[in-house]
Amino acid sequence: MQQATSQFQSPPQIQHIFPGSWINSNFRVWIGHPEDNLAWEHLYDAREFLEKMATEGVSTDVLTKAKEELYIAEGSDWCWWYGDEHGSANDREFDALYRKHLSNIYVILGAEPPDALSQPIKRHPPRVNWVEPSSQITPVIDGRVTSYFEWLGAGSIRAYHDFTTMHSSMKLVDEILYGFDNQFVYLRVSFHNKLSEMSITDLELKVQLNRLRLRLRINTQHLDEVIMVMTEDSDKSILLEPPDYQVKAFDIVELKISRQKIAKSLDEKIAFKVIAFVDRMPVDVIPDPRSHEIQSKLWP
Repeated sequence: MQQATSQFQSPPQIQHIFPGSWINSNFRVWIGHPEDNLAWEHLYDAREFLEKMATEGVSTDVLTKAKEELYIAEGSDWCWWYGDEHGSANDREFDALYRKHLSNIYVILGAEPPDALSQPIKRHPPRVNWVEPSSQITPVIDGRVTSYFEWLGAGSIRAYHDFTTMHSSMKLVDEILYGFDNQFVYLRVSFHNKLSEMSITDLELKVQLNRLRLRLRINTQHLDEVIMVMTEDSDKSILLEPPDYQVKAFDIVELKISRQKIAKSLDEKIAFKVIAFVDRMPVDVIPDPRSHEIQSKLWP
């Protein structure tokens, strides 16, 4: 460019550059489609968070690492694959990798990635194996598969590999059983491997039951020390006392919560969502966020 212009003593000035790309002279491939727009919104939120943290005394080394993840996520190739113009056999992996880079920004800066980054951007109809509850249940909460009949009558949602959202190579949650009696709501989370045989030291389950939000912190090396806390986005009017809940982990995770803390009456519908985190990164969300017909009528 410099050689081309050096032959002119007074080269003409460019008054306007037409905005566009090498495809159709516009940006349609990268913007406009709901998937593209959502990807840009996630990127915007991550960049805003990084810039906010930069004003709060975060070290230069930490900021540099976070910016590296941001610069990767700002590459144009990501939104090339979102939308209906292009696709490949690796759409899910590409989607997961994009959201992982954005999640890394939050983790590097000492924060928890937004739940939205655990949900796929690329739209694929989920394969769902869903069974509704057929009767009330009152299982023993001990974190063990003690009897087949204990959860007989419970509803179930099996987590096909399609449910995996962040680490496509990781198969963590296998199935969730759910049910209730007149006093309690029950959840059982089963994994592809027994918890007692895992070596994960930072496993968390975020459980949403209507307005109640809980976080279970599990170290598979110390399964007798499950920590359960209410999250900041939980309804502040809900107070849980020891008689209101019980949680145990060994081979599986079993949880019961007082029904009165979740629903105001026996007729109120109860919906749940479970998000699994490993090393603070979301890896599973069940039910799949695209399965609206499940979320709207779980029980009763």
